[in-house]
Amino acid sequence: MTIELDRVYSLGEAFSRDALRVNPRQTLDARALLGGSLTIDKPLVFERSQGRKRVDLVGTGYAGLVLVSDSFINVLSDAGLTGWTTYPVRVLGRIGDELVGYHGLSILGRCGPLDLYRGEKIIMAAPPGGTALPGWRGFHFDPSTWDGSDLFLPEGARLLFVVEAVKNALQKAGLSNLSLERISEIERAFP
Repeated sequence: MTIELDRVYSLGEAFSRDALRVNPRQTLDARALLGGSLTIDKPLVFERSQGRKRVDLVGTGYAGLVLVSDSFINVLSDAGLTGWTTYPVRVLGRIGDELVGYHGLSILGRCGPLDLYRGEKIIMAAPPGGTALPGWRGFHFDPSTWDGSDLFLPEGARLLFVVEAVKNALQKAGLSNLSLERISEIERAFP
């Protein structure tokens, strides 16, 4: 099974103004949680670190590791989208109050490793007061390594990739604090 890379998107946190962000109360293995290789018996506890606005995708301070709302899960379930599961969490607010309706998101779908030296060579815009840097546009992987899941992780990376059907379903539902960027357009510094 193969996939057109122009129809793959990176899913992440949009860093919306005043969006809820959390930190785990306990030490955790973020890579294993994200990849779905840990069995969680009791809810992992996360505490509010910033923001007050409840959103549908909550950042945790760990690359790729996010919490998602009931609404987010309902969109995936109702559309019959594959490659994901959840784990139980407790989210505590500023004064220890519990913010119900959140789940940890694990990604079960896979593709092969990213080819970091493939893509369009570019000069990245200089940050304020900084210098322009050489970089690449686009993430690439061998499409034949994709397992056919709608949500998937590249081997060795903590990037959440989704097919166009996931992007469309999430956008149609109007969910908050989501960033969905076509992987062929993502700009990054040289590895």
